Amino acid sequence: DGHKDKLEVSKDQALTALHRCPTLLEVAGQTYFPASYMVGPQFPMRRYLDFIHGRLFPEPLPNTVVVGLQRGCLGLFFVALYQGASLWLKEEYLVSLQFQDMSFLSKCLYVGLWGKITLYKYNACWLITEGICILSG
Repeated sequence: DGHKDKLEVSKDQALTALHRCPTLLEVAGQTYFPASYMVGPQFPMRRYLDFIHGRLFPEPLPNTVVVGLQRGCLGLFFVALYQGASLWLKEEYLVSLQFQDMSFLSKCLYVGLWGKITLYKYNACWLITEGICILSG
């Protein structure tokens, strides 16, 4: 998008357009930035380049260390909750004969709890990544 005519690109494309090819180090930096490799890069390369070159925020950021640590610790809490509960709510039980013999209401309760606990591992990844992003600026 960086080499297209400014009239041909959308407003969003104009904001994220790259006018030069990023170096291998810049690409590796975005790829292995902790908030990128845990859940995938959720931001364009242009935003990352502006961040590392100090152009993303015009003024100094407020101290967000406590908020970042809170989000990261909440993510670790969800990991612990998932690990503990997954010992009790096993995936294999859903295809067992004992599960088939349960009442419909019991099956719904088990599947609901299992689904909620399974969701916690994804929530944990997002919360830990959010904490990393906040701590990184």
